[in-house]
Amino acid sequence: MSELFNEHQSIYRQIADKIKDQILNGDLKQGDKLPSLREQAAELEVNINTITKGYNILENDGMIEKQRGLGFFVTEDAHARSLSERKQFFQQQTLPKLKQELRLLNLSDQALLQLLKEID
Repeated sequence: MSELFNEHQSIYRQIADKIKDQILNGDLKQGDKLPSLREQAAELEVNINTITKGYNILENDGMIEKQRGLGFFVTEDAHARSLSERKQFFQQQTLPKLKQELRLLNLSDQALLQLLKEID
């Protein structure tokens, strides 16, 4: 397995998540063309079926659309969809774990805020 991927999540899911990150960061914008399936497979050194699965996730989530004969393109509302999805994950997965960790460390919400300020 390539060093680019972690072993705890399927490669096609990691590919989809990386593209969602690029959309959130503004590296990919509405109307941008994604690399072809073959180009992406060659670049990432994975099977083309793996790329296809990743692109299918993005297409099903409304982040990209296939234009017959032209390839895959970022949709108009991809950024908003990706942002909404990420916020929902943060609220449902990350925050509960963080709250549990704060209790274990006996840290108050105020202490957390102070720590966050120190990071900047």
